[in-house]
Amino acid sequence: MTTYYADLDLTSTGGDGSEGNSWHADTFRIQSQGVLADGSIIKTKGSHAFGAMAVMFSGVGSTAVTITSWDDTPWRISAERIYTNGTGTIVENGILQVTYSFGEASGTNSGSGEYRNCFIKCAGYFGDYGEEGLIVKGCTLISSQIGSSTISFLDSIINAVLHSGDTNDYVNCVITQATFPIGASTLDCQANWTPPSWSAWDAAQSAFSSMVLSVDVDTPPEAGNPPYTGYATGLWGSTRSGIGAMDFQAVSQALLNTTHSIGGTTIPAIPGVMVDIEIPHDIAAMSETGYSFDHWEITSGDATIALPFQADASILINSGTVVNIKAVFVASSATEDLMAENNINNGSYLVPIQIGM
Repeated sequence: MTTYYADLDLTSTGGDGSEGNSWHADTFRIQSQGVLADGSIIKTKGSHAFGAMAVMFSGVGSTAVTITSWDDTPWRISAERIYTNGTGTIVENGILQVTYSFGEASGTNSGSGEYRNCFIKCAGYFGDYGEEGLIVKGCTLISSQIGSSTISFLDSIINAVLHSGDTNDYVNCVITQATFPIGASTLDCQANWTPPSWSAWDAAQSAFSSMVLSVDVDTPPEAGNPPYTGYATGLWGSTRSGIGAMDFQAVSQALLNTTHSIGGTTIPAIPGVMVDIEIPHDIAAMSETGYSFDHWEITSGDATIALPFQADASILINSGTVVNIKAVFVASSATEDLMAENNINNGSYLVPIQIGM
């Protein structure tokens, strides 16, 4: 059994696969498809978009290989197709995007491998050809449709249309479809689940938090199906505490304090709320009669406001424990005219009226 190393952040070809001279992205793609000896392991890190290319995971002569993470950080790829072709092949701890489908159009995919703890986004079918015997454990799968081949799903979240002829096995899984097909085998499953807005394959770690991706998953499904052999951790090495592939670590929080100048109110209201770090949060400013919203200010803390000159905006707290923001309102033109008229009627000296100072 030989272990190789691949850094997908290194573009083109290169490296001999050793830990000190890891494969580059294209070499990883070449070596992972039917070249390596049975039982080989590729420890992988980084990310790469392969565009219209296909990626196959198989040992020489359709024998088994294992594609896993180099460290606790999930490896990421985007390709036109991804498929396994080897009994015992394992693909784990990855974030995978496919712009077409999982499965080879020629039908050569034996499919008798396993996906473990993978976040998979598939624009087409998952299991469209020859996926008999494929096993999916502790994965989050977003696909247009699940094929009718016999696939075993365990402890997984599935956002897809299930084929009317589905004969797959589902144990402790969640699906978004209202009901399971009549031919499917199910145990401790939840149907008709409302999914969140799914993360892009290259999004920040915070976007894969279980606090975001598993809202309203009921019991059953159970929190998990011990002992989770081979998938006891979630993404980023977090201890598995539920189904699907995500970051099960608690998200750090910070106090968001909101204040405002005269002339309006805000959401959140004063004084403040606890919010998750590195996750966008909506903020809003409502002006009172005679005033209009001007802009948002970050008065202290490490944060970024998207569209700071719009009343409806969002804030992303980057780090720290406290962030203070302020909504600034200014007198509208009608209020300016009224102030000027009062000055004239009262015999006051006319002075330039400065707004928002």
